[in-house]
Amino acid sequence: VAYVLDVDGAFERRCNRDMVDLEPLVEADDMDFVQVAIMKHVTYTSSRYAEALLADWSSLQQRMVKVMPREYKRALAAEAKKRASVEVLAMPAAARSKGRKPVVKDAGTGTSPERRPQA
Repeated sequence: VAYVLDVDGAFERRCNRDMVDLEPLVEADDMDFVQVAIMKHVTYTSSRYAEALLADWSSLQQRMVKVMPREYKRALAAEAKKRASVEVLAMPAAARSKGRKPVVKDAGTGTSPERRPQA
């Protein structure tokens, strides 16, 4: 995954789109990641340009593009689907039919986190 500041609005024309999708920066996790990365850059380099970007953060968000490789996106979706099916299978049948959350047990202790003694 890459995050690109599209300063002049021409990134889409210059990008080879055969293997990637371009997405707007809308997810809170993505916005936080980029902002923290720029903050770290300022801390490590004293970059005045990066400081100016942070000062105009609301405008910057509109010009950021998330470059998502399609194969990576498919792998993430497959992993999320696999994880969801494992959680459902771990849930007792009675709980599944009543719409309860799955009970995930620790393989080492055989207990759920809610039932372990507090340290």
